[in-house]
Amino acid sequence: MLLVAIGVWHLLPVPSWTVTAAALAPFACALVGMIIGGWHRTPLPEVARWVDGHQHLQERLSTALEVAGGPEIGRWRELVLSDAVEHVQGLDLRRLVPFRLPRATRWALVVLALGAGLGFVPEYRSKAFLQRRPMRRTSKRSASNWRT
Repeated sequence: MLLVAIGVWHLLPVPSWTVTAAALAPFACALVGMIIGGWHRTPLPEVARWVDGHQHLQERLSTALEVAGGPEIGRWRELVLSDAVEHVQGLDLRRLVPFRLPRATRWALVVLALGAGLGFVPEYRSKAFLQRRPMRRTSKRSASNWRT
Protein backbone atom coordinates (compact mmCIF):
# COMPACT_ATOMS: atom_id res chain seq x y z
CA MET A 1 0.00 0.00 0.00
CA LEU A 2 2.85 2.35 0.83
CA LEU A 3 4.58 1.61 -2.47
CA VAL A 4 1.41 2.43 -4.39
CA ALA A 5 0.89 5.63 -2.38
CA ILE A 6 4.47 6.77 -3.02
CA GLY A 7 4.12 6.01 -6.73
CA VAL A 8 0.84 7.93 -6.95
CA TRP A 9 2.33 10.83 -4.99
CA HIS A 10 5.21 11.05 -7.44
CA LEU A 11 2.95 10.97 -10.49
CA LEU A 12 -0.14 12.90 -9.40
CA PRO A 13 -0.65 16.00 -7.29
CA VAL A 14 -2.04 14.35 -4.16
CA PRO A 15 -1.54 15.67 -0.62
CA SER A 16 1.53 14.46 1.21
CA TRP A 17 -0.56 13.18 4.13
CA THR A 18 -1.67 10.24 1.94
CA VAL A 19 1.86 8.84 1.99
CA THR A 20 2.06 9.31 5.76
CA ALA A 21 -1.31 7.58 6.22
CA ALA A 22 -0.21 4.68 4.01
CA ALA A 23 3.00 4.33 6.03
CA LEU A 24 1.19 4.31 9.38
CA ALA A 25 -1.73 2.06 8.39
CA PRO A 26 0.17 -1.27 8.78
CA PHE A 27 1.31 -0.31 12.27
CA ALA A 28 -2.24 0.55 13.30
CA CYS A 29 -3.52 -2.76 11.88
CA ALA A 30 -0.77 -4.69 13.70
CA LEU A 31 -1.63 -2.97 16.98
CA VAL A 32 -5.33 -3.80 16.59
CA GLY A 33 -4.42 -7.42 15.78
CA MET A 34 -2.22 -7.69 18.89
CA ILE A 35 -4.99 -6.28 21.08
CA ILE A 36 -7.56 -8.70 19.67
CA GLY A 37 -5.11 -11.61 19.97
CA GLY A 38 -4.28 -10.65 23.55
CA TRP A 39 -7.91 -10.86 24.60
CA HIS A 40 -8.35 -14.32 23.11
CA ARG A 41 -7.33 -17.09 25.49
CA THR A 42 -7.14 -20.58 24.03
CA PRO A 43 -8.66 -23.17 26.38
CA LEU A 44 -6.27 -25.85 27.68
CA PRO A 45 -8.23 -28.82 26.23
CA GLU A 46 -8.06 -27.19 22.79
CA VAL A 47 -4.28 -26.75 23.10
CA ALA A 48 -3.92 -30.39 24.18
CA ARG A 49 -5.91 -31.57 21.13
CA TRP A 50 -3.77 -29.37 18.87
CA VAL A 51 -0.51 -30.79 20.26
CA ASP A 52 -1.93 -34.32 20.01
CA GLY A 53 -2.74 -33.76 16.36
CA HIS A 54 0.54 -32.16 15.38
CA GLN A 55 2.80 -34.59 17.24
CA HIS A 56 0.71 -37.70 16.48
CA LEU A 57 0.31 -38.51 20.18
CA GLN A 58 -2.95 -40.42 19.58
CA GLU A 59 -4.93 -38.18 21.97
CA ARG A 60 -2.72 -38.98 24.96
CA LEU A 61 -2.57 -35.39 26.24
CA SER A 62 -6.25 -34.58 25.86
CA THR A 63 -7.25 -37.87 27.51
CA ALA A 64 -4.82 -37.28 30.38
CA LEU A 65 -6.21 -33.79 30.86
CA GLU A 66 -9.77 -35.11 31.02
CA VAL A 67 -8.85 -37.93 33.41
CA ALA A 68 -6.81 -35.63 35.67
CA GLY A 69 -9.74 -33.26 36.11
CA GLY A 70 -12.28 -36.01 36.82
CA PRO A 71 -12.90 -38.19 39.86
CA GLU A 72 -10.19 -40.62 40.89
CA ILE A 73 -10.73 -44.00 39.27
CA GLY A 74 -7.70 -45.86 40.53
CA ARG A 75 -4.85 -47.38 38.57
CA TRP A 76 -6.27 -46.38 35.16
CA ARG A 77 -5.76 -42.68 35.93
CA GLU A 78 -2.15 -43.26 36.96
CA LEU A 79 -1.40 -45.22 33.78
CA VAL A 80 -2.91 -42.58 31.48
CA LEU A 81 -1.11 -39.74 33.26
CA SER A 82 2.27 -41.51 33.32
CA ASP A 83 1.95 -42.34 29.60
CA ALA A 84 1.18 -38.69 28.79
CA VAL A 85 4.06 -37.44 30.94
CA GLU A 86 6.42 -39.89 29.24
CA HIS A 87 5.48 -38.59 25.78
CA VAL A 88 5.54 -34.93 26.79
CA GLN A 89 9.09 -35.22 28.13
CA GLY A 90 10.33 -36.21 24.70
CA LEU A 91 8.53 -33.29 23.06
CA ASP A 92 10.69 -30.68 21.34
CA LEU A 93 8.91 -27.31 21.55
CA ARG A 94 11.08 -25.81 18.81
CA ARG A 95 9.76 -28.41 16.38
CA LEU A 96 6.21 -27.84 17.53
CA VAL A 97 6.04 -24.23 16.36
CA PRO A 98 9.07 -23.61 14.13
CA PHE A 99 10.01 -20.07 13.25
CA ARG A 100 10.65 -20.00 9.52
CA LEU A 101 10.18 -17.12 7.17
CA PRO A 102 8.13 -17.91 4.07
CA ARG A 103 9.45 -17.50 0.55
CA ALA A 104 7.29 -14.42 0.15
CA THR A 105 9.76 -12.66 2.44
CA ARG A 106 12.13 -12.30 -0.51
CA TRP A 107 9.45 -10.45 -2.44
CA ALA A 108 8.76 -8.26 0.57
CA LEU A 109 12.43 -7.26 0.51
CA VAL A 110 12.10 -6.34 -3.18
CA VAL A 111 9.02 -4.22 -2.44
CA LEU A 112 10.85 -2.45 0.40
CA ALA A 113 13.81 -1.74 -1.87
CA LEU A 114 11.45 -0.30 -4.50
CA GLY A 115 9.81 1.86 -1.86
CA ALA A 116 13.18 3.16 -0.69
CA GLY A 117 14.23 3.77 -4.29
CA LEU A 118 11.07 5.74 -5.05
CA GLY A 119 12.03 8.10 -2.26
CA PHE A 120 14.88 9.39 -4.42
CA VAL A 121 12.81 9.87 -7.57
CA PRO A 122 11.77 13.51 -8.05
CA GLU A 123 8.06 14.26 -8.28
CA TYR A 124 6.58 14.62 -11.72
CA ARG A 125 4.38 17.69 -12.06
CA SER A 126 2.88 18.73 -15.37
CA LYS A 127 3.59 22.17 -16.79
CA ALA A 128 -0.04 23.18 -16.27
CA PHE A 129 0.17 22.22 -12.61
CA LEU A 130 3.45 24.09 -12.13
CA GLN A 131 2.00 27.20 -13.79
CA ARG A 132 -1.07 27.16 -11.52
CA ARG A 133 1.00 26.67 -8.39
CA PRO A 134 2.80 30.06 -8.39
CA MET A 135 -0.48 31.79 -9.22
CA ARG A 136 -2.01 30.43 -6.06
CA ARG A 137 0.85 31.75 -3.97
CA THR A 138 0.72 35.12 -5.72
CA SER A 139 -3.03 35.35 -5.29
CA LYS A 140 -2.71 34.57 -1.57
CA ARG A 141 -0.08 37.27 -1.18
CA SER A 142 -2.12 39.83 -3.05
CA ALA A 143 -5.20 38.93 -1.01
CA SER A 144 -3.27 39.48 2.22
CA ASN A 145 -1.94 42.81 0.90
CA TRP A 146 -5.44 43.85 -0.08
CA ARG A 147 -6.75 43.42 3.47
CA THR A 148 -4.09 45.65 5.05
